[in-house]
Amino acid sequence: MGVGQCNGVGTAAYAFLSAILIKVLASLGYGVMFTTVLPLIMFNAVCSMFVDDCDLWQSASNVNEKGEEAVEKMQEAVATWEGCLATSGEALSASKSCWYLIDYKWTGDKWVYRTQEEMAATIQMHDEQGSLQTLQRHEPTHPEKTLGMLTAPDGSMEAWELDDAGEQIRVGQIPYLQEKVKEFTTKIKSAQNTLPNDVWVAITSATMKTLEYPMTALTITKQGRDEIMKPLLHFCLPVAGYSQHFPRAVIFGPSEQGGKGLMYPWHNQELTHLEANSRNTHRRIFYNIRGSPPS
Repeated sequence: MGVGQCNGVGTAAYAFLSAILIKVLASLGYGVMFTTVLPLIMFNAVCSMFVDDCDLWQSASNVNEKGEEAVEKMQEAVATWEGCLATSGEALSASKSCWYLIDYKWTGDKWVYRTQEEMAATIQMHDEQGSLQTLQRHEPTHPEKTLGMLTAPDGSMEAWELDDAGEQIRVGQIPYLQEKVKEFTTKIKSAQNTLPNDVWVAITSATMKTLEYPMTALTITKQGRDEIMKPLLHFCLPVAGYSQHFPRAVIFGPSEQGGKGLMYPWHNQELTHLEANSRNTHRRIFYNIRGSPPS
């Protein structure tokens, strides 16, 4: 039951309980070792969590251990996490859970992901009613929505998959953002007695913020960014009082120089990457010099 919806102590209680669960798994040796790319700092991690969204990680014990051999330890980690939750009166939701098994094979000139057919394995857990369920497993190319964005282990921004009817569908972060733009343009086109300035404010303060929110974690190409922005500019510029062919250099130009001040999304994405890289690299190196663990 928890402490109740909107209870002021909810955040602290969640952090307190989660810290205990994580400590239990860490003490039993579960988790994964990461090495940062630039400062080369090594650290252990059991999971990443945000409110009710949790990703458990488990790696092989050495580079020679195959993916299917590491599944047994992952199953133990899931069972331990589930058991710890049960002692606090909580339960996992099997219908909202899934997992990936990531391993590689050498083709002679490059490393590629091994498929489910090459690594037969399952992970099971008990649902809210105590019934044992087999969790859905995905290929590394499959994106899942986490914290407002669709990410896949292989880092791809889009992929083609078969739906339940056997038809190919486009999935991933690019189609997801395109759908967000479509929702916005549909509302704009159906709106009545809308002032041009209100439309421009809605573009800059609502839709563009939706596109900017996940930028740090995205690697969408310039072509992909243009593909996302094209219908937004095509349908919304006329409603905002501009021709749909209005010079893009002015639309994306700085307001100090007579532009509209809308930052070009691909430039914004790459600048966001540089900012995050500079800030976090400096922080990691600073902690390393002081001999303290990275935060």
